[in-house]
Amino acid sequence: MSLIPAQDVHPTYPSMCHVCGKVLRSGDSAIVHDGRVHTNADNGTEYGAIGLHTECATILAMRLIADVMKHKGAEHEPRVVLSLSRIRKAILED
Repeated sequence: MSLIPAQDVHPTYPSMCHVCGKVLRSGDSAIVHDGRVHTNADNGTEYGAIGLHTECATILAMRLIADVMKHKGAEHEPRVVLSLSRIRKAILED
C-alpha cells in the first residue's frame, strides 16, 4: 500500500476510487493497494490494484476496524479485542 502524491500520474494506477466510485484525478492524493483482486474457478489468481482517495481510505479503515471489533469469534478463534488486550497487558508487564 502506498500514498501517491498529487500530480504523480502513471498508466498502471487505478482511475476510480474503490469506495466512492469517483474518478481519481491527477490533482488528488490517493492510496493505492496492490494485491489479489480475483481468484478464478481454475484457481488462477489475478493481481491488480485498488485506488482510494485519502478520505475514502480513512472511511474504509474505520469501517473495517468497526467490523473486526463486532466479530465475536468462535471457540477456536479468540476475539480480536481480547487478543489485543492480552498483548497490551504483556507489553505493560515488561
